[in-house]
Order: sequence, then C-alpha cells, then structure tokens
Amino acid sequence: MGVVTQQLPDNWRLQNRYDTTIAFDGTLFSTPLTPLFASGSQEVIATASGRGSARFIRFQEQIVVVRHYLRGGGMAPLLGDNYLYTGWQRSRPVREVNLLHQLWRWALPVPRPVALQLVRHHALWWRGDLATLALPEVTPLLDHLCTTTLADELWREIGATLARFHRRGVYHADLNGRNILLDSEQKIWLIDFDRGQLRRPARRWQQANLQRLLRSLLKWQRQQPDFRFTPKHWQALLEGYQRELP
Repeated sequence: MGVVTQQLPDNWRLQNRYDTTIAFDGTLFSTPLTPLFASGSQEVIATASGRGSARFIRFQEQIVVVRHYLRGGGMAPLLGDNYLYTGWQRSRPVREVNLLHQLWRWALPVPRPVALQLVRHHALWWRGDLATLALPEVTPLLDHLCTTTLADELWREIGATLARFHRRGVYHADLNGRNILLDSEQKIWLIDFDRGQLRRPARRWQQANLQRLLRSLLKWQRQQPDFRFTPKHWQALLEGYQRELP
C-alpha cells in the first residue's frame, strides 16, 4: 500500500505493514494494533448480526466493537467485502472515522471511533474494518418494539435526537430501527455512519431521511405480529423532531 500520511483526527497514529494500514487513537491504544483485527486472536465477548457482523472484543483494557465492511444489495453476492480502491482518504473506513470523530466532538450521541484497518489486495481492491468503543447496555429500537410499548415521551425524545443530527447537517445513509439504540437510562444513540455525510441543512433530504426510518418500521411491523408501533407513535416522534427543529 505504501506509507499513508493523509490527515486523520488529532492524536491518531498510523501503523503500516505491507498491504495493510491500521490507524488508531493514540490516546487510547499503543502499538501494535494488528491483533485487534485478527480473527481469533482476542477475547470475543459477544457478536451482533446485520450487514457486516460486529464483534465485541476486550482489547487493551477497552471493550471495542469491530465491524467488517460488507456489501449489501445486488452487488453483495458478486463482490462481498471487496471495494474498489480509489485512494486512502476516499475509502469508506477513513470517511466514516472522520465523520464519527466530528460528531463525537460535537457531543452528539454516537460511539467514539478508535481504529480502522484497510487491506489492499490485487492492486485495485480493499477490505476494511472499523473499531469503536462499545456503548454500555444498549438495545436496538427494533428489538425493544418487539416486546415493549414505548411511552410517547420516549418517541418524542427519539425525534428530538434525530433533529439534533439534522440541525448539524448530518445525513445518515441507512437510518432504520437497527441503527437507533436505547441504553439502560433510555438515552438515544445512533450507529453505523457508513456512507454518511455532512450536508447543508435542507428540509428535502431531512424529510427523506425520516421517511426512510418510517419505511423500515412499517416493514418490520408487517413481519412481526406483536410489533409495538402505531401511527400515534410516529406522530409523537414528529412532535419531538419539530420541537427541536421547527
């Protein structure tokens, strides 16, 4: 891959070895970080399913979530975890780290990014991984709705949280009920900012973002007979959103 020197968040360091580059938060970790991404070399506490399974790993006194980049949609059977390499700074792990780090600095409720790995192969392709600090005691919104009826005020808080992201111009490319988490104190978190962007705030894309979330909830409702979601809940979410972002 060659020596990578492009800008990363402050205090991040680089580890180059052959076709592999690892970038990491130097305030949290010391070198080498290769074992963090090597399958089977660390204690795996738990796993989470989804597009690109995530592993919860105990590493250097931290609990870290490592997510492997994996394609979805029609290209998944053909390309799997292979992506065309068009430059370090344009790769999805680097872009997601830089975006997440900015959101974390703004004190928005996102996991703190701590490391990434980019592996070049066959000259034109890369595979990659992203590591973030684990959020304590969180559950996806969809899982909650399979067993629990959330109070209207909590739906309003979900809407208000989304509005805080939108007010900053944060576009979430895959806003759905799996990527909205609730912790044990009912604080709302957002995860998975792959292909996310910072945009000029505009009602058109913001409303389209909300509609994407609504479609995901309605789809899940059709699949789960006991799914606890009604038009009243969506209206409460919109009330919270509009209260925060009139």
